Amino acid sequence: MINKFALILLFLFIWLLPLLAQEPKPIAIKGNDSVKNSLIEKLNQAGAAEAKRSTLKFKESKDAIQQEHLLEQIKETTLKSKAFMKQVLDTTMVNTELNKIKHWYLIAGDGIFTNKGTANTFRNLSTASKLILELLKRVNHIKKQIDQQEKHLVNFRFKIDSLSSDSILYTFSSDTVATKEYINKMRVIVYEIAPVDTALKTTITNIRKIQYNVDLLQNELAIKLEEIDVYQKKLSSASLTREFKNINQNVTYARPINEILHFSFLKAELIFAFYV
Repeated sequence: MINKFALILLFLFIWLLPLLAQEPKPIAIKGNDSVKNSLIEKLNQAGAAEAKRSTLKFKESKDAIQQEHLLEQIKETTLKSKAFMKQVLDTTMVNTELNKIKHWYLIAGDGIFTNKGTANTFRNLSTASKLILELLKRVNHIKKQIDQQEKHLVNFRFKIDSLSSDSILYTFSSDTVATKEYINKMRVIVYEIAPVDTALKTTITNIRKIQYNVDLLQNELAIKLEEIDVYQKKLSSASLTREFKNINQNVTYARPINEILHFSFLKAELIFAFYV
């Protein structure tokens, strides 16, 4: 009986031996996988947040450099405009010169455009033409200076406005301390440039008023020169026609001889001053 039982045990051992030789399969623990996935997710979130903070910090550092550069450019351009305004023609002096030219123009045009007589003479037309031509040259010279200065002033104004409108200037850091320092710096610069900016606007306004008056005078002188040229051509074509009536005929317009001599003397003085 015992031998039979031993034989059965031996048979079972031989049959189970291959199965016992196999490695046991691990038992999946769902709880451990969940913890592992949660940890990885948190690490990913932390990495993304740090990357975002790093990107923001880099952008703010870059913006701060650009802001510094822009503020320096605004300050530099404003100071240049201040220095240039010191070289701008004195409006009082320019207006005085324009008034002189207008006065000389009235003298040159006497007997032709004002106090017209019954006829013009070649000498009077020629004298007036020379005088007005010289006056036009002077006005053109003033206009050239005024136009150039107005252009420079407007360029300064445009550059300052362009720099001041850059959106970077109005981008603030997430760091409250840095933002406070930046705002204080802007206040200082605004305080420095505000008076110059106001003066620049005023200077541009004043110079444009003079520019308008110069343009009007320039056009008027140019038109009068053309009229004199027409009078000279008419006088040339009518050289065989009598210019004056007989002594016994009624005179349409009579002017005192002393007045005529007075303006003739003034014209001669101007010719001497301009061409001698």
